[in-house]
Amino acid sequence: MLDTNEGPIIVEVKNLSKKVDKETVIKTATVAQDIGARGAIVVSASGFTRDAERVAKALKVELLHLDSILEQVEIASIPGDALFLEKVIGEREAVKAASRLAARKLLFLKREKPVLEECIYHPLYYISARFMVGREPRYRDVNLVASAVSGLPLVLRRGRIEEALGELSGFSPDMLRLYSELAGKVVSKAEVVARIGESRWRRFYSLAKASGLVEPRSRRPLIVEVKDILPGIGELEALADIVLSRSSRTPSRGCRMEEPRVSPGSVGSFIEASLGGSVYKYVFLYAPFYRLRLVSGDSSYRIVWITGWLDKPIPAMLPF
Repeated sequence: MLDTNEGPIIVEVKNLSKKVDKETVIKTATVAQDIGARGAIVVSASGFTRDAERVAKALKVELLHLDSILEQVEIASIPGDALFLEKVIGEREAVKAASRLAARKLLFLKREKPVLEECIYHPLYYISARFMVGREPRYRDVNLVASAVSGLPLVLRRGRIEEALGELSGFSPDMLRLYSELAGKVVSKAEVVARIGESRWRRFYSLAKASGLVEPRSRRPLIVEVKDILPGIGELEALADIVLSRSSRTPSRGCRMEEPRVSPGSVGSFIEASLGGSVYKYVFLYAPFYRLRLVSGDSSYRIVWITGWLDKPIPAMLPF
């Protein structure tokens, strides 16, 4: 029970492997009514069934997910002395940099035209992690950068890797660990099932197939190639090396501030589960990016991002 100035609130917390059902919601609402509480809350670590959500709405019971509470607690604890990377190029330079990315698909179509939308201070985590390298138990300290909006690592390499990392963000921690173990290998269903069981194999295969991360080599027996889309240590370090070039305690003018949506703990969990690194330090910072549209002759467009803190700006793929 939570005591407030307006009266008590009944709080029921469930840490179950399955979703909380409507019976729990009804029970909590009944207890709140019996003692004259002014409200009722049910907190779940695994979510709620549709019936539970429907009943909660009718009985005015608030439903909260434990992950969202933990994220808000961690975000609130971020120190106020965040670093701001200095904006060293202006809008004109950003447009010129985007022009170099413009394409002409057919000769009779006009070249894509860059249109500046806005400057954004994007929140990032500058992360120090320890990775085990090689077959022998040797460890290497690595610095990398992750978005505090999506929680995904940033890399300079463009294309399928950012899309695939986004797909992996939907994997549970145990499925991420399994993928990181199998990535880049050709395996048979039988050998994987012998290790993890039939039900876990089916769940993994369904997720990986939907994300385009497995390709069958043989149907009978089932043998698949698990595609390796995880960034290497070198790719992660390449961007980290150029991030902390110039920084200050105050932001430059003319850029919109974007708020972090993902806690450092959630980012660390993803890195540890997918990349096998043990995170031991975070630095919270804001980096200026220019968002531009490259508009084609038929009025269609694509979005590009240009780094605003480098003398020689480069395009960046932000995994939002």
